[in-house]
Amino acid sequence: MIPASSSKDYPRPCIAGLTSGQAPNAVPSRFRRRCREAGAVSALILLVAMLSGCDRPADPAAEQPAAPPVTYQQLVGQWTRTDGTYTLDVSSVTADGAAQVGYFNPRPINVSRAEAGREEDLLKLFVELQDTGYPGCVYTLQYDPKTDRLWGMYYQAGMGQRFDVAFTRAR
Repeated sequence: MIPASSSKDYPRPCIAGLTSGQAPNAVPSRFRRRCREAGAVSALILLVAMLSGCDRPADPAAEQPAAPPVTYQQLVGQWTRTDGTYTLDVSSVTADGAAQVGYFNPRPINVSRAEAGREEDLLKLFVELQDTGYPGCVYTLQYDPKTDRLWGMYYQAGMGQRFDVAFTRAR
Protein backbone atom coordinates (compact mmCIF):
# COMPACT_ATOMS: atom_id res chain seq x y z
CA MET A 1 0.00 0.00 0.00
CA ILE A 2 1.25 3.50 -0.81
CA PRO A 3 1.40 5.89 2.18
CA ALA A 4 -0.85 8.95 1.79
CA SER A 5 1.67 11.46 3.13
CA SER A 6 4.66 10.52 1.10
CA SER A 7 7.03 13.18 -0.04
CA LYS A 8 8.01 11.19 -3.05
CA ASP A 9 5.66 11.05 -5.94
CA TYR A 10 5.08 7.33 -6.46
CA PRO A 11 3.42 6.33 -9.69
CA ARG A 12 -0.07 5.02 -9.16
CA PRO A 13 -0.69 1.54 -10.45
CA CYS A 14 -2.84 1.18 -13.54
CA ILE A 15 -6.06 -0.71 -12.70
CA ALA A 16 -7.89 -2.51 -15.50
CA GLY A 17 -7.39 -0.05 -18.25
CA LEU A 18 -7.22 3.12 -16.13
CA THR A 19 -4.76 5.71 -17.12
CA SER A 20 -2.40 6.88 -14.45
CA GLY A 21 -4.27 10.19 -14.01
CA GLN A 22 -7.66 8.56 -13.23
CA ALA A 23 -8.93 7.78 -9.77
CA PRO A 24 -9.18 4.04 -8.98
CA ASN A 25 -12.96 4.22 -8.57
CA ALA A 26 -13.41 5.73 -12.01
CA VAL A 27 -13.80 2.46 -13.94
CA PRO A 28 -14.40 3.01 -17.66
CA SER A 29 -17.88 2.20 -18.89
CA ARG A 30 -16.62 -0.36 -21.43
CA PHE A 31 -15.04 -2.32 -18.54
CA ARG A 32 -18.29 -2.25 -16.54
CA ARG A 33 -20.20 -3.33 -19.65
CA ARG A 34 -17.82 -6.27 -20.23
CA CYS A 35 -18.17 -7.35 -16.59
CA ARG A 36 -21.97 -7.26 -16.85
CA GLU A 37 -21.83 -9.23 -20.13
CA ALA A 38 -19.48 -11.83 -18.63
CA GLY A 39 -21.75 -12.15 -15.57
CA ALA A 40 -24.82 -12.57 -17.77
CA VAL A 41 -23.09 -15.21 -19.91
CA SER A 42 -21.95 -17.09 -16.78
CA ALA A 43 -25.47 -17.00 -15.33
CA LEU A 44 -26.90 -18.27 -18.63
CA ILE A 45 -24.39 -21.16 -18.79
CA LEU A 46 -25.20 -22.10 -15.18
CA LEU A 47 -28.94 -22.02 -15.90
CA VAL A 48 -28.58 -24.22 -19.00
CA ALA A 49 -26.42 -26.69 -17.06
CA MET A 50 -28.99 -26.90 -14.27
CA LEU A 51 -31.96 -27.29 -16.59
CA SER A 52 -30.31 -29.90 -18.80
CA GLY A 53 -30.60 -32.45 -15.99
CA CYS A 54 -34.23 -31.67 -15.13
CA ASP A 55 -35.72 -34.19 -17.54
CA ARG A 56 -33.70 -37.07 -16.08
CA PRO A 57 -34.41 -38.52 -12.64
CA ALA A 58 -31.51 -38.44 -10.23
CA ASP A 59 -32.03 -42.12 -9.45
CA PRO A 60 -34.05 -44.15 -12.00
CA ALA A 61 -34.96 -46.73 -9.34
CA ALA A 62 -36.45 -44.00 -7.15
CA GLU A 63 -38.67 -42.87 -10.06
CA GLN A 64 -40.45 -46.24 -10.37
CA PRO A 65 -42.82 -47.23 -7.59
CA ALA A 66 -42.00 -50.55 -5.99
CA ALA A 67 -44.27 -53.36 -7.13
CA PRO A 68 -46.33 -54.89 -4.35
CA PRO A 69 -45.14 -58.35 -3.31
CA VAL A 70 -46.76 -61.25 -5.15
CA THR A 71 -48.65 -63.55 -2.77
CA TYR A 72 -50.47 -66.84 -3.15
CA GLN A 73 -53.74 -65.02 -2.43
CA GLN A 74 -53.51 -63.49 -5.91
CA LEU A 75 -54.22 -66.95 -7.32
CA VAL A 76 -57.52 -67.24 -5.43
CA GLY A 77 -60.55 -66.67 -7.66
CA GLN A 78 -62.44 -68.05 -10.60
CA TRP A 79 -60.46 -68.24 -13.84
CA THR A 80 -61.93 -68.83 -17.32
CA ARG A 81 -59.83 -70.23 -20.14
CA THR A 82 -59.68 -67.82 -23.07
CA ASP A 83 -60.41 -70.50 -25.70
CA GLY A 84 -63.50 -72.13 -24.21
CA THR A 85 -65.73 -72.72 -21.21
CA TYR A 86 -63.07 -74.37 -19.06
CA THR A 87 -62.98 -72.91 -15.55
CA LEU A 88 -60.49 -73.17 -12.71
CA ASP A 89 -61.89 -72.25 -9.31
CA VAL A 90 -59.04 -71.63 -6.87
CA SER A 91 -60.77 -71.37 -3.48
CA SER A 92 -57.66 -71.21 -1.27
CA VAL A 93 -53.88 -71.52 -1.19
CA THR A 94 -52.02 -72.09 2.07
CA ALA A 95 -48.61 -70.66 2.93
CA ASP A 96 -46.95 -74.00 2.08
CA GLY A 97 -48.54 -73.99 -1.41
CA ALA A 98 -51.35 -76.50 -0.90
CA ALA A 99 -54.20 -75.36 -3.14
CA GLN A 100 -57.92 -76.15 -3.15
CA VAL A 101 -58.91 -76.08 -6.83
CA GLY A 102 -62.04 -77.08 -8.72
CA TYR A 103 -62.07 -77.65 -12.50
CA PHE A 104 -65.18 -77.42 -14.66
CA ASN A 105 -65.85 -78.14 -18.36
CA PRO A 106 -68.69 -77.11 -17.75
CA ARG A 107 -69.36 -80.02 -15.36
CA PRO A 108 -66.96 -80.74 -12.48
CA ILE A 109 -63.81 -82.72 -13.31
CA ASN A 110 -61.90 -84.39 -10.46
CA VAL A 111 -58.72 -82.54 -9.44
CA SER A 112 -56.31 -85.13 -8.00
CA ARG A 113 -53.56 -82.68 -7.08
CA ALA A 114 -53.15 -78.89 -6.95
CA GLU A 115 -50.09 -76.99 -5.76
CA ALA A 116 -48.86 -73.43 -5.87
CA GLY A 117 -45.19 -72.60 -5.95
CA ARG A 118 -42.87 -69.68 -6.20
CA GLU A 119 -39.82 -69.21 -8.40
CA GLU A 120 -38.25 -65.84 -7.57
CA ASP A 121 -41.14 -63.37 -8.13
CA LEU A 122 -43.18 -65.80 -10.25
CA LEU A 123 -46.22 -67.57 -8.86
CA LYS A 124 -46.88 -70.96 -10.38
CA LEU A 125 -49.92 -73.19 -10.22
CA PHE A 126 -49.87 -76.93 -10.96
CA VAL A 127 -53.20 -78.74 -11.40
CA GLU A 128 -53.49 -82.47 -12.16
CA LEU A 129 -56.81 -83.90 -13.31
CA GLN A 130 -57.88 -87.53 -12.83
CA ASP A 131 -61.28 -88.30 -14.28
CA THR A 132 -62.99 -90.01 -17.22
CA GLY A 133 -61.57 -88.42 -20.36
CA TYR A 134 -58.93 -86.60 -18.30
CA PRO A 135 -56.57 -89.31 -16.97
CA GLY A 136 -53.38 -87.56 -15.89
CA CYS A 137 -54.09 -84.28 -17.71
CA VAL A 138 -52.03 -81.43 -16.27
CA TYR A 139 -52.07 -77.64 -16.19
CA THR A 140 -48.74 -75.94 -15.51
CA LEU A 141 -49.47 -72.23 -15.16
CA GLN A 142 -47.81 -68.96 -14.14
CA TYR A 143 -49.49 -65.87 -12.76
CA ASP A 144 -48.83 -62.55 -14.51
CA PRO A 145 -49.58 -59.73 -12.04
CA LYS A 146 -49.37 -57.03 -14.73
CA THR A 147 -52.28 -58.50 -16.72
CA ASP A 148 -53.90 -60.49 -13.86
CA ARG A 149 -53.82 -63.66 -15.98
CA LEU A 150 -52.75 -67.26 -15.62
CA TRP A 151 -50.91 -68.64 -18.62
CA GLY A 152 -48.90 -71.70 -19.44
CA MET A 153 -49.31 -75.22 -20.79
CA TYR A 154 -52.03 -77.87 -20.75
CA TYR A 155 -50.98 -81.47 -21.27
CA GLN A 156 -53.81 -83.60 -22.65
CA ALA A 157 -52.60 -87.07 -21.63
CA GLY A 158 -55.20 -89.02 -23.68
CA MET A 159 -53.90 -87.46 -26.91
CA GLY A 160 -50.30 -86.97 -25.74
CA GLN A 161 -50.42 -83.32 -26.80
CA ARG A 162 -49.47 -80.03 -25.22
CA PHE A 163 -51.41 -76.79 -25.68
CA ASP A 164 -50.55 -73.19 -24.79
CA VAL A 165 -53.39 -71.82 -22.65
CA ALA A 166 -54.38 -68.65 -20.81
CA PHE A 167 -56.98 -67.94 -18.14
CA THR A 168 -58.52 -64.59 -17.27
CA ARG A 169 -60.03 -63.79 -13.91
CA ALA A 170 -63.81 -64.12 -13.99
CA ARG A 171 -64.20 -62.97 -10.36
